[in-house]
Amino acid sequence: MLYKALIEEHINKQEDRVAVIYQEEEYSYKELNDLVAAFGNGLTSLGINKGDRIIITCNNSIDMVVSILASIALGIIFVPLPHDISKSRLEYIQNDCKAKLIINNRYRKRGTASGDNMCCLKDVINVSAESNFHREIVDINEGLYIIYTSGTTNKPKGVFACQKQALFVANAINGCLRNSVDDIILCRIPLSFDYGLYQLLMTCLSGAKLLLLDEQVMIQSIPQMIKKYNVTALPVVPAMLNILIKSRVFERVDVPSVRYISSTGDVLSVGLIKQTEQQLPHVEVIPMYGLTECKRVSIMPYGMKEKKYKGSCGIPLPGVSVRLVNEHDGVGELEVIGPNVMEGYWNDSVETEKFYSVEEGERVLKTGDLFKIDEDGYLYFQGREKAFIKHNGYRINNLELEEIVASIDNVMENAVVGINDSDAGEDIVCVISLNDMTKEAQIRKDCIKSLGGIKVKHFIFTDEPLPKNFNGKVDRKLIKSNIEARR
Repeated sequence: MLYKALIEEHINKQEDRVAVIYQEEEYSYKELNDLVAAFGNGLTSLGINKGDRIIITCNNSIDMVVSILASIALGIIFVPLPHDISKSRLEYIQNDCKAKLIINNRYRKRGTASGDNMCCLKDVINVSAESNFHREIVDINEGLYIIYTSGTTNKPKGVFACQKQALFVANAINGCLRNSVDDIILCRIPLSFDYGLYQLLMTCLSGAKLLLLDEQVMIQSIPQMIKKYNVTALPVVPAMLNILIKSRVFERVDVPSVRYISSTGDVLSVGLIKQTEQQLPHVEVIPMYGLTECKRVSIMPYGMKEKKYKGSCGIPLPGVSVRLVNEHDGVGELEVIGPNVMEGYWNDSVETEKFYSVEEGERVLKTGDLFKIDEDGYLYFQGREKAFIKHNGYRINNLELEEIVASIDNVMENAVVGINDSDAGEDIVCVISLNDMTKEAQIRKDCIKSLGGIKVKHFIFTDEPLPKNFNGKVDRKLIKSNIEARR
């Protein structure tokens, strides 16, 4: 059912309609379907059947697109992973999900856990001489993907989703963003990240076009790509948008075709929203909130500048409800109820029971995230309970400090972390990436002044980008461990 909505319905209407643009080559829905058929026949010849798992570890490419779509068509559960994933992490995930095959378009054998089972898309296509594609009948309740996230330990957890959840969420987001056949969506977000994956699903469901960029494409070149292809929609993570705005490239390249920029994956500061709308006054900046365990929770409606400038990340998707538990002074842990809540963690009943439940037939997720909800139902992210810095008996919200520092001129990126200290509990350390290291002394003074009575133990300055995890977020865990290792 999902594959029919993604591909086959468009072929029936207009088979030569362009679906994906990659490296200046256009792929119509019919051409994608032909590639899916050839790849799908190869998978069948290799003994990969409905319900089996395959790992797809590719960069953004047409190989990645076809591998995902063929998995959906055959009812194979796909596991998207970054193309540069470490050998140890790949082996752990392969063992955890019992993947029968690994698709890697860069074809770098790394001695995987089950031996010689890594191949590229062309290898699979060449396995079968079958010309007719026998697509499986896949029920909407059957499995779709497993996306692995960082767990509470060093071991990743696999979030398991069925086709029904993905179909609901993609259609709901399309409705909120008003995506249509007239849109061209630029995606540089890795398709191995659920935010990137859903750009593909949303594009196909709405009949739009996807301009797919490899993650190695320079962020500063995006405005030129927008202008060349008349892009209308730009999904970003805050770190990516920060580079675009701080480099002021939009002041040199006119991009009148863009109607919205959406952001999720990390906190989008009010300061960055305002800077973006100053440089691009015709563009709607749309903050969103979600997590892999339920994909999207809230989206800011069009035209709600007042709520946006107060720091809200929108209202729940239609058909989704939320509530606060363990509330104190208006702040509580957010729980999400609705058809967007995924099945749970693959092969981990303990963690699934800890965070997932069912009430009156609806799935419920404990997010672990702290929120306020105003009288109009708008959500305001307050941080994660585990991320608060415990300093001299006080709970310090690192996200509030980061937003203050981000507003200072010449600050490209920053991260505030708590470092273990025997006296204070945790010391506050601020790591700042600058575009001009000669301004270090002045920025230190500006930070101390802006932060008021909050005592930052150390400022660390660099002219390099801050490290990111494979989802494109600033990797605060790595920053913290690196600092502690040097103490």
